[in-house]
Order: sequence, then structure tokens, then C-alpha cells
Amino acid sequence: STNFLQLGVASRFFVPTNNAASNKWWFAGFDDSTWTAGPTGVGFDRAANSLLAPFIKSDVGLSMTNGVTKRTSLYVRIPFDIADLGKVSNASLQIRWDDGFVAYLNGVEIARRGFLPTSAALFNSAANLNRSNDQVIIPDSIFSGLISQNLKVGPNILAIHGMNNSGANADFLIAPELVSRNIEYNVDEERYFVNPTPASANASGFTGQADEVVFSTNSTTFLSNFELTLTAPGASALGEIRYTIDGKAPATNSLLYTSPVKITNSIPIRARAYDPGLLAGPVHSETYVKLGASMVNTSSDVPLILVHSFGGGSFAQDVQKSAVIFIHKPVNGRASFTNAPDQVFRAGLKIRGSSTSGNPKYNWAVHCWDEDNLATNVPILDMPGDNEWVFHAPYNFDPSLFHNPLASDMSNEIGRYASRYRFAEVYLNENAASTTNATVNTKDYFGFYNILERITVDPQRVNIPKLTDADVNLPEVTGGYLLSIDRTIGSDPGFSAGGQSMNYLEPKYLDITQPQRDPQEQYLTKYFNAFGAALGSKSWTNPVTGYLPFINRPAWVDHHIINVISFNVDALRLSTYFYKERSGPIVFGPIWDFDRAFGSTDGRDANPLVWSDGGGTDFFNYPWWDRMFQDPAFFQAYIDRFQELREGIYSTPTLFGLMDRLNSQVKESAARDLVQWGQGKRGGTQDSELAFFKNW
Repeated sequence: STNFLQLGVASRFFVPTNNAASNKWWFAGFDDSTWTAGPTGVGFDRAANSLLAPFIKSDVGLSMTNGVTKRTSLYVRIPFDIADLGKVSNASLQIRWDDGFVAYLNGVEIARRGFLPTSAALFNSAANLNRSNDQVIIPDSIFSGLISQNLKVGPNILAIHGMNNSGANADFLIAPELVSRNIEYNVDEERYFVNPTPASANASGFTGQADEVVFSTNSTTFLSNFELTLTAPGASALGEIRYTIDGKAPATNSLLYTSPVKITNSIPIRARAYDPGLLAGPVHSETYVKLGASMVNTSSDVPLILVHSFGGGSFAQDVQKSAVIFIHKPVNGRASFTNAPDQVFRAGLKIRGSSTSGNPKYNWAVHCWDEDNLATNVPILDMPGDNEWVFHAPYNFDPSLFHNPLASDMSNEIGRYASRYRFAEVYLNENAASTTNATVNTKDYFGFYNILERITVDPQRVNIPKLTDADVNLPEVTGGYLLSIDRTIGSDPGFSAGGQSMNYLEPKYLDITQPQRDPQEQYLTKYFNAFGAALGSKSWTNPVTGYLPFINRPAWVDHHIINVISFNVDALRLSTYFYKERSGPIVFGPIWDFDRAFGSTDGRDANPLVWSDGGGTDFFNYPWWDRMFQDPAFFQAYIDRFQELREGIYSTPTLFGLMDRLNSQVKESAARDLVQWGQGKRGGTQDSELAFFKNW
């Protein structure tokens, strides 16, 4: 390593009291001649015998803390010259910092620590960490391709916005260096490491890894107690197995395995082998669910799913709660928990939905986990594997229980991808393994569910390229982008362009707003603004210079027709997905969320003979669509497609046949769901609900 920008070099620094200096003070051309001059590290520490003292070359204690208002922010500009870029290869930022910072090189953000990635750095910004001095004195080595990419021959500027945790904090430090490295590789030795160290020298590592623990019994349900044996093949005499029964990953202080474990209740067991001189073995988990006597004669004509959280706390919208999921498919037409499970996997579940998030019958977003709680693809009920799923709970608005599957079939049948689905009955047990209530009984029945693919970018779902931060030039920057028109997603703000407010889905807001992805954000905004301008121009109907090149008209037409036929009162303005293809137009779809449709109990869709009752979507007078329906060519294409579908796939007999098929799969489960949740049917039964649906 070679420090080509050392601690103690000349710099200028400034304590801002307002945003007057915020006009890109971090750029090379900014005039900092009125700022205080001094060597880097800039900081202060009021404590005697301070650990930070060797690194503080310019004391700014008076500047930051002597006024009535104690300041939390400091701007630092460090000029330096480079004669030969070849001599500063593999550059990294090595910095001691307390308590946060945002660093810029020649006007480009290259790193931030202790400050939220979504926050704008202002004159009064404060760090969200409060670091101890023993942490601060260890330099943080930050490697980013942005550093080498933005170095240039001649003058350069490293600008750092340093932040303290609060104005009352007794210490502060920003002590940066820039380091270049010659990297050598030893390809003749293999080592295993606890933690990755990308772009930094490896630790000594281990020569091997302990074996994975072998369980004598795989995950299963059971009626009679049994003993479980754990073994670690190839273990030395000093090797040991550690295990947990609370769902947490094992550590060296976890339970020590010494003899077979008696399995007498529902319990998750996670085990790991340890051997001196070797990296700890991989974590291996198996889960055992005890069935009460009432479950012996419990069965269903659809798959049965058990969600067991083992006392992991209440389900919430903003935090994934860990659970183990058992899936039992029908055998000879009947599914039973007494059969061996077809699938068992760990997952993080959280409540999803907006107006339905408070329902006692939970709608879950299901994130499939590996042993490290990282995403792993699971092919649930023979659908293509993915790590994100929706366990949708039809409740008060959809007495038929199959609104969403019907809409999915209507879309897929005409060649427009919509989420695949399976029907299932779900049991839920939230009790810890330490209590006998963890045993699963009929009282744990939680109702009938639609198991749906979550709308994501994937070759088996929305098949568009998945963008990375390297895709910032043509043609890659043109797509794909998955977007929605909906309420904002958590704390992530949406964006507006072309006369419409939208949400970033993929790339996510936190990704696309990173500085290195700015070309993607700019391209998308400009594209939609150009679309909006074309739609409002005098030549808007021109097939070359108007709006038409911006849209996939057949996809827009199909999307609209499905929502109109179903009278989806939320269509086009909520739960509305669309995407931008690479080097291609805007495509509407996939369709989603038809609870409040098809004559639901919402009421706004009660009369199928009107376009709108004034409370839901006005299908032909909504942004973008209202203008298009004024184009005779668009409206004629819409009419032609509607006539084509009504004479074929969307004919009344065909749709009734589709409804009959879905109802036959739902009918048995519907009776149990009705007992559980008391959400009545029009006419009192599933058959009468189907008759109501058809008449509507």
C-alpha cells in the first residue's frame, strides 16, 4: 500500500450555519478561499488523554461548540495533484471518522458512513451513530470503483461533510487518507474465512471447514415422541456440536450436544459443528411439529400449509417475523398433516396490504430464507422457484374466495402474464417450543388462502433485464424498470413524471437514488416526461411523432379491458403495475388486486351497467387514459379487441366455465373458512355466492 494523500496535508474547512454554501461546495471549482486553512485530521476531543489526539491536526472545537447553537456539521476540502494515474491503482479511502460523513471525489459521492443513504446532507445534518473512540482510531478502509473512476491527472478535490452525533457531543474527527495498492494473489493455497474482506488483505483464515451436522430424522410432523441423533462426520476427538431450540443460529455458547435429544413437542432445531483449527461448519436446521389427536382425521382436497413461528413475536408490516412453513400436497385427492411434508422451509413473514392490513386473517408477504436468513428460491406448490411470495387471504370483500385467481386466468389466457396461484388451507401456530401449546391442533385453523407469485423482475415473472449500477449507458440504461401507481411504499417517496405519480419497484428507491445510478433516474424521468409531452402535443395522434411509440398499445388495451369487465374500483390508480422494457415502450401489467371487483361487497362495483359510481376509478377519464380514449385509432383498437375477446375467451359460457372450475376447487374449503371467519355469502352458501357472481 502507498498513501498518496496522507494525514496532515493542507486543507480548508468551514462550519456551516445555513445552506448558503450548499451550492455544490464539494465540486472542484468551488471557491473556498475564505475558509479556514489547516492540516487534515480535523476534529476535537475535550477528554484528557484522548485516544483521538494523535489524529487531530486541526482543532475545530471552538468553531463547532462555542456558539449558542452547537454545530453538528463541518465541510472539509482537500486539494491534491496526480501526475500519473498508473501509480495510484486500486485506490481506496482510508478514514478515521466520528460519528459520520459523506465523501465526494471531484464532485461525485464515493462513500458515506453513519448517515442514512436516503438522506440529503444539509448544513445541520447529524450522524445517526455515536461511535466510541476505540472504534474511531481503527481506520475504515473503503474500496469503491468510484474512487479510481473519478481520479484524474492534474488537480483533484476530496471533499468531506463530517457529522457529529449531536452538538453536545464531546468529540469529533474526520481524518482521511487515500491509498493505492499493489495486489498479489496466492492461488496455491485455499483458506476459509469467517468474514469476507473484499478489496482488503485476507486474514489468516482456516485450512478447512467442519462438516455439516447430520440429523437422524428430517423435518416432519409427528404424533408419537421420538429421539433425535446428531452426528458430525469426520469430526476430531475435540470436535463438538452446538444446537439451539429457539430458531436462532448456533454459536459456541449454544447448547452442547452430548446424547440423543428427546422430541416431545413442536420444536425447531438448528445445529452446527465446531472443530479446533477449522471454520465452523454450515448451519443445518430441521423442524419437528407435534400433531394433536384432533389432527388425525383432518384433511382437505387442496394443499395444507402450516405456518409455525415458535413464539417469534407478533406479525407486523415493517419487520419480517421468522417462521417455518410446512406444505402438504394432496395424496390420492386428500392432503393431511399426518403425511410426510412435501416442502419445509424457513421464511420471514410480514403483514402486507393497505386497507386490509388490519384484518384478523393476515395477508402475508413471504420471503423464503436460507440458513443465513438470506433470500433463497423455493418452488412453492410446483410454481417456478422464487424467494418472494404472497399468501393472500380473501376476506370480507371477496366472498367467492377466487376473485384474484379468476383475474389471473383471464390475463394469462390471453397471453398477458399474471401471477400464478394455488389454493391452500392454512394453519397458524405462534407458540414457543417451550409450551405444549406449540402442538398443532384443529384450533390452529386459519382459513382458505390464495398462494400467489409476488410481482417481481424475473425470467418467470416480469421478464425484463434486471438493472445493476453498471447499467448507466445506452442501451442498458433504457430498461428494465418495474413501476407502480399506488400509495407510497413505506417511507420511500415516489416520483412524478409525465403527469403521473409513480413508485420505483425494481430498481428499488434506495438503489436507484444512489449517486452512481443517477443516469437511470434521469433517463426514466426524461422518458416519461417526453411521453407526457407527446400525449399533450398538437401532433399527439401521429403514429411516429405522437404518443404511440412510447406505449405497447395491445398491452394497455388488454389491461384496461380486464379491469373494466371486472369493474375493479381500484384499477389504474392503486395496485397498478407497469414496466419499461429495454429499448422498448411502456407496458401496462401485470394485473393485480381484484378483491374490490366482480360485484364485491365494497359496493362501488355493485352495478355492472355503469362505468363508475363516482367513488372508484373513472376508467375513461383517468390521467393518460382519458387522452388516449380521445384518439379514434386507440379507441377503435380497444373496441376491436373487446369484440374479439367476447366472441372467444371472454364469452359468457367460457367465463362461466372458468368460474365453475375455480369454485369446484374452493367449495369444500369455503365451508370451513366461513365457520372460522364468519364472512357471509350472498344467499348463505358458496353455491349461492357463485350464482350471485354469475348473475352480476
